[in-house]
Amino acid sequence: MLSLYEDDIHVLVRGKSDAEVEFGNGLYLAEQADGLMVDRKFMKDQPVSDSKRVKESTARLQTAYGTLRSYTGDRGFDAPQNTTHLEELHTINAICPRSVSRLKEQLEDDEFCRLQKRRGSTEARIGLFKNAYLNRPMKSRGFVNRERRIVWSILTHNLWKLAGIAIKNQSRLLADAA
Repeated sequence: MLSLYEDDIHVLVRGKSDAEVEFGNGLYLAEQADGLMVDRKFMKDQPVSDSKRVKESTARLQTAYGTLRSYTGDRGFDAPQNTTHLEELHTINAICPRSVSRLKEQLEDDEFCRLQKRRGSTEARIGLFKNAYLNRPMKSRGFVNRERRIVWSILTHNLWKLAGIAIKNQSRLLADAA
């Protein structure tokens, strides 16, 4: 038993140097190039590996937004079935390969490098989102309340991001008009 109050909390084996294990629920977030969060999945049960998320995420994204131009992720998302799936969707596969030889090949592709460089911003945004928007540790009790907190936090984040985009566009229009 991990919690007297929360029966849906899990040990999440991360295998990272700063956090070998974490406690809680899995959260998948996806953003588009301008930083707007466009997909999420908060998992009540023990989460599956990232490589098994690609197909369901692309389905949700296509339903909501149409054709996907590219899909980028870290090595955890790499799997042969994802390569095939993204080829079938005619979507650029910018998932970082686990294989060093494949990675060397991919690093010759300017588009892959551009998309992977952009992915670094996503990693930072997830950290910002967890610490600034969700207040780490999240104090909401019960899975439904934690999920509601995440949805409201995504909305807040996206409104903040959209306001920044609007200000930048307005400044550009004023500069062009001057």
